[in-house]
Amino acid sequence: ASYGSSPCADSPTGLGFAQQGPSGMLCEIDYWDGTNTLLYYTPELSGSQLARIVDPGGETTDFAYISVNNIFTVSKIRNSVQADWVAQNPTTRDTDAARTLISYDTAGRATQVQLPSATGSTTDTARPAHTYGYGPAANEARMTVAGFDPPQNYASDVTWDAGGRTLTSTDATGSVTTNTWDTGDQPASVYNASTGRKSTAFFDIDERVIDSYGPAQASCFGSDNRPNGTCTNPAVAHSSKQYDSNFTVGNNGLGAAYWELVDFAGGTKYHEYFQGTSGVLSYNWGTGSPTNVPADNWSGRFTGRINLASTGNYSFASSADDGLRIYVDDVLVSSHWPGQTDSSVVFNNAVANSSHRIRIDYEELTGSAAFTAYWTPPGGSQVAIPTSVLTPNYGLTTRVVTDDSTTGSPAHTVDTHYDTPGP
Repeated sequence: ASYGSSPCADSPTGLGFAQQGPSGMLCEIDYWDGTNTLLYYTPELSGSQLARIVDPGGETTDFAYISVNNIFTVSKIRNSVQADWVAQNPTTRDTDAARTLISYDTAGRATQVQLPSATGSTTDTARPAHTYGYGPAANEARMTVAGFDPPQNYASDVTWDAGGRTLTSTDATGSVTTNTWDTGDQPASVYNASTGRKSTAFFDIDERVIDSYGPAQASCFGSDNRPNGTCTNPAVAHSSKQYDSNFTVGNNGLGAAYWELVDFAGGTKYHEYFQGTSGVLSYNWGTGSPTNVPADNWSGRFTGRINLASTGNYSFASSADDGLRIYVDDVLVSSHWPGQTDSSVVFNNAVANSSHRIRIDYEELTGSAAFTAYWTPPGGSQVAIPTSVLTPNYGLTTRVVTDDSTTGSPAHTVDTHYDTPGP
């Protein structure tokens, strides 16, 4: 790949492009077979926007812009099929009839998207188009489709909340779908008023689905979005997922990555599933090092999740030859680093049995390499962190359970086992 400006070839003349791509912007992609993709930009006074993409074989896509509230916004697009059609007779065909046109209101919101004319005529009244209006309520938009005249005079209506999340959507038949969201901005439930059916989902702290229910009649659900027990024959459909379990070597540990240089410079040289020593977060390499890593001047990072069983203040401490830093939920809670003063802060856990991100950075300079990470739980004494409270965070789906809605029938379970997880 090449980036502007000096590595880039000059743009074609007479087409309104900048002579060179803007500094630091991608202008060429080279492929293994000797072909390339070229990118051209508008002049600086026109915002230095992407104006043309030429893919192998001469496939060309063009973009044009207008300024809306001093922001350059794409207003015209011509794809490679339309460009080929224009190339047959540019004198008569190079018009907006061969482009997708996008219009905006003064607030910068799209008001219409009009596709190219099938006949190539600028006066074609049958051009496919979607038109967007905003209101009548706040956070509401309606779309009409050219040539389509449903009873309520719009093809769809959407409302959303202050976070931009869809609350309701109404289709051309008047059917309304209502959405709710959890505190992590994940879709908690979907309800279709026409069918009276509802589906719900629950997510873990990493925003992965762990339970889903439905679709079933809305009366089958309680206010917590889980089945209320009133629907038993058939029962509400249910499936669940588990992640990062079923490891042959055990489910407790962290994902490890090692660099051949200090300060995590250069590329990683080795990955492994790290389980410490004797059930605690500690390891002694002696004068050795991880696989593919030199004996001195290297660094390592251990990541995953830590379960904090009790509420209250946890303190952490580091012991290392040479450096160790401990982060919980991206907060540096303990530091023992070469050339720096040791430091630590208390981490307050507000929810019992809650899972938190943990990251441990290690640095080896010369000589022996070893570290131990300690914690002091609320009301406890300082000990090395047990690996039993640690899990990796690879995101591997290791169990899927689908309940049979027929009473008394067994669930369908799919287990995926890993010998040694990780890259």
